[in-house]
Amino acid sequence: MVLGWMAFFGSWSFVLGTVSAQTILATSVFILVSLVINVAIAAGWITHNVRLFARRGPRLGVRSLAFDSKCDFLGRRLVGDWDKLRTTGHVAVVVEGNSKQFLVGRPVGGLAAVADPGQIEPAV
Repeated sequence: MVLGWMAFFGSWSFVLGTVSAQTILATSVFILVSLVINVAIAAGWITHNVRLFARRGPRLGVRSLAFDSKCDFLGRRLVGDWDKLRTTGHVAVVVEGNSKQFLVGRPVGGLAAVADPGQIEPAV
Protein backbone atom coordinates (compact mmCIF):
# COMPACT_ATOMS: atom_id res chain seq x y z
CA MET A 1 0.00 0.00 0.00
CA VAL A 2 2.83 2.36 0.81
CA LEU A 3 4.38 1.67 -2.59
CA GLY A 4 1.09 2.59 -4.25
CA TRP A 5 0.97 5.96 -2.50
CA MET A 6 4.62 6.54 -3.35
CA ALA A 7 3.87 5.84 -7.01
CA PHE A 8 0.83 8.17 -6.87
CA PHE A 9 2.76 11.11 -5.40
CA GLY A 10 5.79 10.35 -7.56
CA SER A 11 3.61 10.55 -10.66
CA TRP A 12 2.15 13.84 -9.51
CA SER A 13 5.60 15.27 -8.83
CA PHE A 14 6.56 14.26 -12.39
CA VAL A 15 3.42 15.89 -13.84
CA LEU A 16 3.82 19.08 -11.79
CA GLY A 17 7.41 19.39 -12.99
CA THR A 18 6.37 19.32 -16.66
CA VAL A 19 3.49 21.87 -16.67
CA SER A 20 3.41 25.61 -16.18
CA ALA A 21 2.37 27.40 -13.00
CA GLN A 22 -0.66 28.82 -14.84
CA THR A 23 -1.88 25.28 -15.64
CA ILE A 24 -1.43 24.22 -12.02
CA LEU A 25 -3.35 27.31 -10.83
CA ALA A 26 -6.18 26.76 -13.33
CA THR A 27 -6.46 23.09 -12.36
CA SER A 28 -6.46 23.93 -8.64
CA VAL A 29 -9.18 26.55 -9.13
CA PHE A 30 -11.25 24.06 -11.16
CA ILE A 31 -10.93 21.39 -8.47
CA LEU A 32 -11.81 23.88 -5.71
CA VAL A 33 -14.86 25.24 -7.56
CA SER A 34 -16.03 21.69 -8.36
CA LEU A 35 -15.67 20.75 -4.69
CA VAL A 36 -17.66 23.79 -3.54
CA ILE A 37 -20.42 23.14 -6.09
CA ASN A 38 -20.68 19.44 -5.15
CA VAL A 39 -20.82 20.22 -1.42
CA ALA A 40 -23.47 22.92 -2.06
CA ILE A 41 -25.64 20.54 -4.09
CA ALA A 42 -25.33 17.80 -1.45
CA ALA A 43 -26.12 20.25 1.36
CA GLY A 44 -29.16 21.54 -0.57
CA TRP A 45 -30.42 18.00 -1.14
CA ILE A 46 -29.95 17.11 2.53
CA THR A 47 -31.77 20.28 3.60
CA HIS A 48 -34.61 19.48 1.20
CA ASN A 49 -34.97 15.98 2.66
CA VAL A 50 -34.83 17.23 6.26
CA ARG A 51 -37.60 19.76 5.52
CA LEU A 52 -39.63 17.07 3.80
CA PHE A 53 -39.25 14.81 6.86
CA ALA A 54 -40.23 17.66 9.20
CA ARG A 55 -43.37 18.33 7.14
CA ARG A 56 -44.51 14.74 6.48
CA GLY A 57 -42.93 12.73 9.28
CA PRO A 58 -41.28 9.32 8.99
CA ARG A 59 -42.25 6.82 6.33
CA LEU A 60 -44.74 4.37 7.75
CA GLY A 61 -44.59 1.85 4.95
CA VAL A 62 -43.99 1.23 1.31
CA ARG A 63 -46.56 2.30 -1.23
CA SER A 64 -48.29 -0.72 -2.67
CA LEU A 65 -49.00 -0.92 -6.37
CA ALA A 66 -51.80 -2.86 -7.95
CA PHE A 67 -50.52 -5.99 -9.69
CA ASP A 68 -52.55 -6.62 -12.80
CA SER A 69 -50.09 -8.27 -15.15
CA LYS A 70 -51.32 -11.40 -16.88
CA CYS A 71 -48.07 -12.24 -18.67
CA ASP A 72 -44.35 -11.55 -18.45
CA PHE A 73 -42.25 -9.72 -21.03
CA LEU A 74 -41.76 -12.96 -22.98
CA GLY A 75 -45.50 -13.55 -23.23
CA ARG A 76 -45.69 -16.40 -20.68
CA ARG A 77 -48.89 -16.60 -18.64
CA LEU A 78 -48.36 -15.77 -14.94
CA VAL A 79 -50.10 -18.06 -12.44
CA GLY A 80 -50.09 -17.75 -8.64
CA ASP A 81 -52.05 -17.04 -5.48
CA TRP A 82 -50.85 -13.43 -5.28
CA ASP A 83 -52.36 -12.70 -1.85
CA LYS A 84 -50.62 -15.70 -0.27
CA LEU A 85 -47.35 -14.94 -2.09
CA ARG A 86 -47.28 -11.37 -0.69
CA THR A 87 -47.03 -12.72 2.86
CA THR A 88 -44.45 -15.47 2.34
CA GLY A 89 -40.72 -15.15 2.65
CA HIS A 90 -39.86 -17.72 -0.04
CA VAL A 91 -41.22 -17.94 -3.55
CA ALA A 92 -40.47 -20.71 -6.04
CA VAL A 93 -40.84 -20.01 -9.75
CA VAL A 94 -41.61 -22.90 -12.08
CA VAL A 95 -41.57 -22.34 -15.84
CA GLU A 96 -43.37 -24.95 -17.92
CA GLY A 97 -43.97 -24.26 -21.60
CA ASN A 98 -45.88 -21.01 -21.97
CA SER A 99 -46.71 -20.71 -18.26
CA LYS A 100 -44.80 -19.34 -15.27
CA GLN A 101 -46.10 -20.47 -11.87
CA PHE A 102 -45.23 -18.68 -8.63
CA LEU A 103 -45.52 -21.01 -5.65
CA VAL A 104 -44.79 -20.81 -1.93
CA GLY A 105 -41.41 -22.51 -1.52
CA ARG A 106 -39.60 -23.96 1.47
CA PRO A 107 -35.87 -23.16 1.51
CA VAL A 108 -33.47 -26.10 1.62
CA GLY A 109 -30.27 -25.59 3.59
CA GLY A 110 -30.44 -21.81 3.35
CA LEU A 111 -30.72 -21.80 -0.45
CA ALA A 112 -32.90 -19.10 -1.98
CA ALA A 113 -33.86 -21.15 -5.04
CA VAL A 114 -35.73 -24.44 -4.99
CA ALA A 115 -34.58 -26.80 -7.75
CA ASP A 116 -36.52 -29.91 -6.69
CA PRO A 117 -40.25 -29.59 -7.56
CA GLY A 118 -41.00 -32.06 -4.76
CA GLN A 119 -40.09 -29.37 -2.23
CA ILE A 120 -42.65 -26.88 -3.53
CA GLU A 121 -45.88 -26.36 -1.65
CA PRO A 122 -48.73 -25.37 -4.02
CA ALA A 123 -50.19 -21.94 -3.21
CA VAL A 124 -53.83 -22.92 -3.70
